[in-house]
Amino acid sequence: MTHAKFSPSASSRWTQCHGSLALSATVPEVDRLYAREGSFAHAIAEQCLLNKTYASDYLGTVSECGDFKLESSSEMVKHVNSYVDYVRSIHEVYGGTLEVEQRVHLTDDIYGTADALLLAADGKTLHVVDFKYGQGVIVDPTGNLQMLCYAGGALHHLSVEDYGQVEEVQMHIFQPRAPDSSPAKRVTVSPEFVSATAAQLQKHVDAIKSGDRTLATGKHCRFCNAAPVCPARGNETQALAKTTFSQVEPAPPSALTATDLAQVLEAAPRIKEWLLAVEEHARLSLEQGKPVPGHKLVAKRTQRRWRDEKALVEHCLKLGIDPTAPSKIASPAQLEKLLKTQKADVKHLAPFIERRVPGFTVAPETDPRPGVRPVNPFTTLPKDSDD
Repeated sequence: MTHAKFSPSASSRWTQCHGSLALSATVPEVDRLYAREGSFAHAIAEQCLLNKTYASDYLGTVSECGDFKLESSSEMVKHVNSYVDYVRSIHEVYGGTLEVEQRVHLTDDIYGTADALLLAADGKTLHVVDFKYGQGVIVDPTGNLQMLCYAGGALHHLSVEDYGQVEEVQMHIFQPRAPDSSPAKRVTVSPEFVSATAAQLQKHVDAIKSGDRTLATGKHCRFCNAAPVCPARGNETQALAKTTFSQVEPAPPSALTATDLAQVLEAAPRIKEWLLAVEEHARLSLEQGKPVPGHKLVAKRTQRRWRDEKALVEHCLKLGIDPTAPSKIASPAQLEKLLKTQKADVKHLAPFIERRVPGFTVAPETDPRPGVRPVNPFTTLPKDSDD
């Protein structure tokens, strides 16, 4: 399935930074673990909604997702089940036909896949539900361009008769891992508002297709692949550096004026994101065999994980131990600690544990850790490897 150049998921970026699309095309796409985890969770949710199953039926499922080998954990199962229950509850209340992972076109240029769409049985309400598995950024449906793209595309797919009956569009964001009180957020808009937004989006598309390559910084830069090489981001960083740094040492905070403090605080989140993006770009360059003077790749700290959570649970229950208390399966270290408090032998857990290198990081050449040649970031280590 092809991805749209003007994708709904990136609409908040390309509407504010017309040059981001052309610049991103010059940079290799970054394969990020959190994005792959989200795709994996979506795939399980899709199967649940289509086959009338639950995520627990897929516990322990392993999937090769790009560069990553992922396994559905008890935590993922819990969050996917909560999303599936939420969608089913909407369907129960409103009736109608539920469509899952539906490709919709807002225009010929703007199209994408909506997680769940439901036109109520009475035809008056269109529900658009988006499943957000990430936890780093809280997503709000209010003014959400991605959701409005899906809503507009869904409306366009309706017959003239059905379209005319729709009185409201309810846009739902379900984010079970969000660090706030409610995983579900909803906003109601009119079909007219959705259509007006579509017209505004098309104006941006036309400007970009006409050659507008204007670059603009802002919160939308956070997930841009071109951030490490973006001139606008670099200029912003240099401007801030001139304000707060001398040629040798940074100015102490007490020496900054109130105006300087405000400027630094406002730009700090974007500067941090830019620095992280630069580090990521350097890592990718080294993994591709491109040298970065004075730096090398080193392995991250080894992590211990369960080989098979289902087998572990069965084994522990036979011993009279519940490894899932209080809410999710304990880590190897946590379960070993529990067994030691009960004066039980922990050696029998060894067959269920594997050690993996979760990836690589960039370090100076002077770092005492040995440099490594890039391999699969989830290479399984020998059993006698150190933690």
